[in-house]
Amino acid sequence: MKKKMLAVTLILFIGLLFSGTIYYFIKNPALYSLSITFGTIFYHFAMRLAVGFLINNKFHNHIDYTLKWFKERDFEQKFYIWIQIKKWKKWVPVFNPKDYDLKNNSIAEIIQVTCQAEVVHEIIMILSFVPVIFSVWFGAAEVFLITSCAAFFIDSIFVVLQRYNRPRLMRLLKDKQLSNNL
Repeated sequence: MKKKMLAVTLILFIGLLFSGTIYYFIKNPALYSLSITFGTIFYHFAMRLAVGFLINNKFHNHIDYTLKWFKERDFEQKFYIWIQIKKWKKWVPVFNPKDYDLKNNSIAEIIQVTCQAEVVHEIIMILSFVPVIFSVWFGAAEVFLITSCAAFFIDSIFVVLQRYNRPRLMRLLKDKQLSNNL
């Protein structure tokens, strides 16, 4: 997934440069729209990669999963049933599957990875609305708002998955600790 994200980001950047350069000389409205589209989507991809890189290098599995922020809330179980998470969770891509592999990581490490991934996606959710600012210069505020809301929603799916999986991992860790003490 990491290679695909990098490749798509590079293609978007090239598309932005190409369409922007041609628009600069031709002033075709279609190229203007295409440039804005490439630029907005490029921002969303590049920002995700940058936030993930910065957070993962800064905290590399050192987030305290016992913090209140990461605890399961009372409403969450009902919410997971309501959104039928068990039916679609297997279709959501994982950026780095090795981080969630029980063969190479302890349960505690995977729990920390879920916290780290949650924080990354929560930051991305907030930063998804930065492109709305560009509507001041480029117009079409509705388009920037719609793409920002779509990006926000997509990242909320990843937050929900981390929050859904963590309590199960916590129970697994607790059971393992209990069996080790016997």
